[in-house]
Amino acid sequence: MIGLAGVAMTVSGGISGGHATLFGVLILLAASLGYAVATSIAKRTLGGLNPVGLATTQLTLSSLMLAPVALLGPQPGPVTLTALGSMLVLGVFGSGVAYLLYYGLLARVSPTQVVAVTYVLPLWGLFWGAVAGEAIGLLSLLGVAVVLSGLLLLNMPRRSAGTQQGSSTLPARERPTLGPEQRRKQA
Repeated sequence: MIGLAGVAMTVSGGISGGHATLFGVLILLAASLGYAVATSIAKRTLGGLNPVGLATTQLTLSSLMLAPVALLGPQPGPVTLTALGSMLVLGVFGSGVAYLLYYGLLARVSPTQVVAVTYVLPLWGLFWGAVAGEAIGLLSLLGVAVVLSGLLLLNMPRRSAGTQQGSSTLPARERPTLGPEQRRKQA
């Protein structure tokens, strides 16, 4: 919740500078919440499945769903070999590798730790906005500090008085899910 509040502060700082709208900020927060919920559901329902298969299935199905719109809609420019090559590179390296890493991480750590990287994205946006000459307000900078504080708290090791050395301190629902092969090795 601290990280989410920091993101809200970071992007809200652009409202006063005319770079953001309240509706846009609310949409960003809703998207963040949806991403977090989807990751928790994926961890619970897809734990133990092959990350390569999950990433391939997700990207293939999304491509099939978007294909009719892309083929029948107006083209923003000519379809050239350069455009097709760029699309292929972005699809394979931008999305394909990213989803492979995402599902691989999801198999080993808690959903909270997997989605923590998304809190850094508005900071990147702020950085690139500054590079493009946008003014950075005090509220945005304060939001960056809140985001970083939330990430620091999230990644601090958890210790409780009753925890034995070497046992997991994560609640059962956030412990890494072992795949079938890992469970056989443990047995």
